[in-house]
Amino acid sequence: LLRTPRARAALCLGAGLQALQQLCGINTLMYYSTSALMLAGFPTRLSIWLGAVTAGAQFVGISVGVFLIDRYGRRTLVLNSLALVVLCLVII
Repeated sequence: LLRTPRARAALCLGAGLQALQQLCGINTLMYYSTSALMLAGFPTRLSIWLGAVTAGAQFVGISVGVFLIDRYGRRTLVLNSLALVVLCLVII
């Protein structure tokens, strides 16, 4: 499988995209958002609700992405998403 240049390129691309996802830290932010809000001084109940809003926003983003893949293609969405992730990380 790895002897075929096309399969090797697909594997490298997939591994690279996964590495970018892990390195941007969004999984950590999503998982610990409620704890981070509590450490920032928000009441426990409000932190839970704000964590739910964060999860809801992620769900909406994923749903929109599913529909946009068919319309614009994966490459366009990946490049645009990567640019927006970089922008958001700079803002944070």
